[in-house]
Amino acid sequence: MSKLLIPLAILSLLQLTFGLVPVKSTERDLLKRLLNRYQSLGKNGRPVVYANETFKLNYGLSLIQILDLNAGQRTLRTSCWPRYNWTDKLLSWDPKEYGNIDKITLPSEDVWVPEISLQNSADERLHSSRDARLLVSHNGSVLWMPQTIFKSTCRPDLTYFPFDTQICELDFGSWNYDLTKVDIDWRIDDSTSERILAFDMSDYVPSNEWKTKGRHLGVRYERSVPVYDYKLQKKVTKNYRVLRYRIILARNPGFYSTILVIPCAMLSVMTIVLFWLPPESPAKNMLGMNIFVAFFVLLLLLAESTPSGVTTFPLIGLFYIINMIFIVMTSFLAAFVVNMHRKTDKSGTIPRIVRRIVIDGLGHLLQGPFCANEACLLSNHGPIRYKDPVSILKRSTSPIREESKYLEIMGKPESIVEFTKGLQSIRASVMSYANRLSHKITDGESVTAEWRKIALVMDRFFFLLYVACMGITLALIVPSKGYESRQLDATIALD
Repeated sequence: MSKLLIPLAILSLLQLTFGLVPVKSTERDLLKRLLNRYQSLGKNGRPVVYANETFKLNYGLSLIQILDLNAGQRTLRTSCWPRYNWTDKLLSWDPKEYGNIDKITLPSEDVWVPEISLQNSADERLHSSRDARLLVSHNGSVLWMPQTIFKSTCRPDLTYFPFDTQICELDFGSWNYDLTKVDIDWRIDDSTSERILAFDMSDYVPSNEWKTKGRHLGVRYERSVPVYDYKLQKKVTKNYRVLRYRIILARNPGFYSTILVIPCAMLSVMTIVLFWLPPESPAKNMLGMNIFVAFFVLLLLLAESTPSGVTTFPLIGLFYIINMIFIVMTSFLAAFVVNMHRKTDKSGTIPRIVRRIVIDGLGHLLQGPFCANEACLLSNHGPIRYKDPVSILKRSTSPIREESKYLEIMGKPESIVEFTKGLQSIRASVMSYANRLSHKITDGESVTAEWRKIALVMDRFFFLLYVACMGITLALIVPSKGYESRQLDATIALD
């Protein structure tokens, strides 16, 4: 008897070793049973018992990374993990019958999955998600998390570039089932049992270009679509549930500050120095043209950094243009003053209305070191480059006058006295001509000095106007503290 047991034992060992005896797998049986249910009933219909029953779906979204915000195409690309939670009675079982197995994974292509899509999608691809298996619990609760790259529409506002903040939205809902068929709601947090009305940022990878400004609550609303009901023979409205996720992104201005903002600040200081130079100085025009070219280069860099299809123009570009306008104005004024220096008194006469507005009006208002009389104008214009011809003649003919008096006293001959009187007559004529010449030169210098004074007044006026415009523009460029809330309110109002 013992001899028979030994071969039987060896045979049993060989069967176990080489798989001759089939080993029953409880998990495989469970998978086969669940899939057979779907094969027999089909996976095209909603997993509900009654046709008029509303299917409940909880939806959540985990933000992984901001891939790109294209202002020209007005699109936002994000990498996300959608989280679907629903109950499917066809996928329930009793754990006691299957070795206390309470959870199992199933392929998503073999069972029914909800068709929730991005409503404001801008992707040319129809499918942008990876396949993921379903995690099914014994009570029929299903969890599905397919990794997806979304490309959604976004309305960028580049007014405060590079200190701008963008608000983008992602709308999720069903195109096929209205509210009576599928009702979508926010997913429930497992730890707090509260609904999560925003992005889950626990696995978020920070972006180098964009910073997320906290968690902003989404909106759950209904989208109404008019359709024609053939049974009722009229148009009816169907409502579709939509979940809207909002994300607020603030641009990191580090790179753009280096190439656009800091050089702009330095050139603005140089523009202020430009107003301090005298109008007739050649260095004023040279410095002005160099600063103008530098601002033009910055404007080209700004055009390369921002797309051409945006509807809003950055305020920093307006700042560049204002600087260029003031540089052109002060350069034109300097050229005008140099031209007036070369004009005569007839061609360069100042109109009375110009003198009243500029000299008497702006000059008095600005309270600058501007003159009110002709002597002051001439002294401010610089030292007179000629000597008075009348004084020269008086000094040069004084010996003749003294000699004539001496001859009259000493009783010299008549011829000498007549000759002396002739010299005095010539002296009187020359004195009269020199007097007229002196007045003519003085009037010409006075006109030139007045034109220079007009240039100085206008230069001072442009300087104050430039400082005021720069202060207002800088206040507009830097966003205020309530800018984000106002932008969010405007976005909600547009919705």
